[in-house]
Amino acid sequence: MLKQILKMIGKTGKTAMESVDKSLDFMDDIIESEPITNTINKAKDLSGQAVEKAGELYEKSRQTTENILERPEIKEFTEKIKDAADSTIEKTKEAGERILENEKVQETIHSIKEKTDQIADKIEHSIDSSFGSGEEE
Repeated sequence: MLKQILKMIGKTGKTAMESVDKSLDFMDDIIESEPITNTINKAKDLSGQAVEKAGELYEKSRQTTENILERPEIKEFTEKIKDAADSTIEKTKEAGERILENEKVQETIHSIKEKTDQIADKIEHSIDSSFGSGEEE
C-alpha cells in the first residue's frame, strides 16, 4: 500500500511538473507573439518620440529666452535698472558719510559712548563689590 501511495505521489509530482512546463511554454509563446512584441516596440518608439519632443521644446524655449534678452529694448531696460541701483547705492553712501560728519550726530555718538562706559563701569563695580574683586588674597 505504501508503495502505491508513493507511486501516486510521484505520478502527481510528474504531472504537476509537466503542467508547469506547459504553462511556461505557453507564457513564452504569448510574450513572443507578434501583437505583444509590436506593442512593446510601439511603446519604445513613443517614449523615444516624447523624449525627443521634450528636447526640442527645451531648445526652442532656451533660444527664445536668449533672443528676448538680446533685444535692444531689454538690454536698455536692464542697463537703466543697473544705473538706478548704482546711483541709489552711491547716494546712500554719501548720505551716510554726511550724517556721520554732522557735528550733532558726532556729539550724540560721543555722549552715548560716555554713558555706555559709565554704565559698564557701574556694573563692573557692582559685580566686584558683590562677589569680591575676584582676586585671591
